Amino acid sequence: MKFTFDEACENVDARQAYLDAICLEGTSIPELSYISEETRRPFSTQVIFPYDRVKYITIARTLPNRVVQVFSDAFKGVSPHRREDDFLSTILDHEGFHARSIAERPFSEVIFRLRGESYFNYLSSLEEVFAYKHQLSNPLRRDLSPEYVAFVIRNLEMYMKLNRECKNRLEDLKR
Repeated sequence: MKFTFDEACENVDARQAYLDAICLEGTSIPELSYISEETRRPFSTQVIFPYDRVKYITIARTLPNRVVQVFSDAFKGVSPHRREDDFLSTILDHEGFHARSIAERPFSEVIFRLRGESYFNYLSSLEEVFAYKHQLSNPLRRDLSPEYVAFVIRNLEMYMKLNRECKNRLEDLKR
């Protein structure tokens, strides 16, 4: 049975079926996997950057095998998604960018962590900037809500600021 985005938002049992129906052709994403609240960490997470603590909502993430996990918050009012195209932009454009990056140049978080937390955060935030820019590079491709575009721009600006701070911190460490 095929479900709409609105039905998946309302019905937890429809979410994986909705994700299974999304066309992944032309992406580097092999699979979308729904992660319910019962099987994941709490909604609000603290990410520690060299100079800042950033609260954010994890609505999806790309694993090293390029499978995109979609969390329950992606379907709730707390998410930035106001319409299906907002959701698809997160999954296919943003997480799809990460999946393509992993496919083109596989990496290991362990190596980054061995080089130092600042180095890891700098590379992570650089990747986020590229992913958010990718989402905004062709706004006519999807009918994005103004609220979602504002959300993407806010995140892009935040990661650009973090990049500057991380880069400055790395420069300080070199001296």
